Amino acid sequence: MSVNKNRTSILPKLAIIFVGLALLSLNWRQFEKQNTQQDEMLDLTNSDIPPSLAVTTQALGPIRTMVSNSLWWRAIELQDEKNYYEAIQMANWISLMQPKLAGVWNYQAWNMAWNLSATSATKKDKWKWIYNGIKLQRDKGLRYNPRNPDISLELGRIFLEKMADDVDASANYYKLRWALIMQDFFPTGERKDIIELVNAARSLEELNTIEGVPVILAAAKEKGVDLLSWNFHKAEKRSELEQAFWGEWQSKQGFSDIKSFVTVKTLKDIHKLDIDKVNEIDEIYGPLDWRLPQAHCIFYVARENRRDQYGWENYESPYLRQAMALAFYNGKIVELTNDSIALGPNLNMINSTHNYLLKLEQDRYFRVSKFSKIFHERAVIILYSNMYLEDAKKMFEHYKEDVLEKRGVTNYTFEEFMNEAIPRYVTQKSANNTRSVILSTISQSIYWGSMGDLRKAQGYDNMARLVWTDYQKKFGKNEAKRLPPFNQMRMTVLKLMSADSYKGSQRIKDFAQKEQDGEKLEQVEDSSLLSGPVKLSEQPKTEVPKELKTEE
Repeated sequence: MSVNKNRTSILPKLAIIFVGLALLSLNWRQFEKQNTQQDEMLDLTNSDIPPSLAVTTQALGPIRTMVSNSLWWRAIELQDEKNYYEAIQMANWISLMQPKLAGVWNYQAWNMAWNLSATSATKKDKWKWIYNGIKLQRDKGLRYNPRNPDISLELGRIFLEKMADDVDASANYYKLRWALIMQDFFPTGERKDIIELVNAARSLEELNTIEGVPVILAAAKEKGVDLLSWNFHKAEKRSELEQAFWGEWQSKQGFSDIKSFVTVKTLKDIHKLDIDKVNEIDEIYGPLDWRLPQAHCIFYVARENRRDQYGWENYESPYLRQAMALAFYNGKIVELTNDSIALGPNLNMINSTHNYLLKLEQDRYFRVSKFSKIFHERAVIILYSNMYLEDAKKMFEHYKEDVLEKRGVTNYTFEEFMNEAIPRYVTQKSANNTRSVILSTISQSIYWGSMGDLRKAQGYDNMARLVWTDYQKKFGKNEAKRLPPFNQMRMTVLKLMSADSYKGSQRIKDFAQKEQDGEKLEQVEDSSLLSGPVKLSEQPKTEVPKELKTEE
């Protein structure tokens, strides 16, 4: 009796198994076809593919696609449940089977840079996950997919949205951490850093042909010092023996050539930055400060800059123009310590950014007028605040013709624009409070004067005086609305910024005190940065920068 009952319960299970096997048999050819396509994507003879991946893919054979599809579904479920750690583990297993799929690398990096960083409690932990996302795509995703633009674009997106822009509340901390890494390779953030590395030897054979180098290398070998180690060229990493050797030989001819050789090699081996490609990008889109994320966004996005059938740029251009504009607005390191970073505009970016936007505006394919309008408004203010007065007026004339006159605004002067735009630029909270705007602008002048940037200090002082003069013309006769004399207002700020209660740095306090004691700002003459923007209607039709070669 019990035997028959067991047989009865087994029959339905057997039926399900047989049906499943039948279905699997019917679809087996489809699975094999899909696997063949996947295998074509994964060249197992490719030297970039490690043996472990090749063995994994071969061992699973025709069921590899089924297994990876199952893992994908499970990874999606885990992500929906916000189990990001487990989802990343699933994606990691998929990457072992299908390393040529861009989506698997982008998926993991996204979870690290956005989801896991968001769940971390401290800035340090958040940065760890963002940096891990960068390294995953850079070191593995692009290693196995060197010609895949989707990975490059997503990598550029991390640099742009998590670091370069200020959408993330901790973006300034991320900029600091990245700048400290890149500082070893680009110490000044200027083109001379790149030129020095471009001219470096690229092989040991070439290095040994440089005068003085063989002698230094021989002496180092005798002392047991590895001059070709990156750690040797970082002061905090040197042993006592290495420090003694450095002190004896660092001023000798050929020593700097050795350091440049090691720097170029480390930059390529560790950070996957080819210095020739860096130079090429910088010549077209720069000059950039390569210690900041804007430059690295442009590096990854521009090198995969695709075209459609008409030769126009594809959707990645928003990343480019945003990164270029951010490099102009806030793309130069003014001060960098282990704990803080101070940024200012990279004024040398004005020509490349302005001309790039002009080219995009000429393409009917794009609708960037709003972006261009905002950029040119800010450019006028930034140029003016840095004592490039004529450049600011030239940029305003371009803005006036291309934006204002097309909207029917004709009788609008440079002074009117400045007095409306300065409050928005200086402070958002007190945009309608003229006194607050003037005091805020004066404080900016004092800050930049303390930093030694006299051009910027004088520019902000001019801005404050411009607002004060315009206001007094309108309301100076009304005793209730009249402002104090400008010099009196400046003295008020100086006293506040030199007081013991002021929370700023001692450098600012000292500078404010010196000015109170009678030391005045040195006057800076106006000069020009712009190569001369022309009217848009007269701008000749030009091609956007040629597509850059992808690394083999």
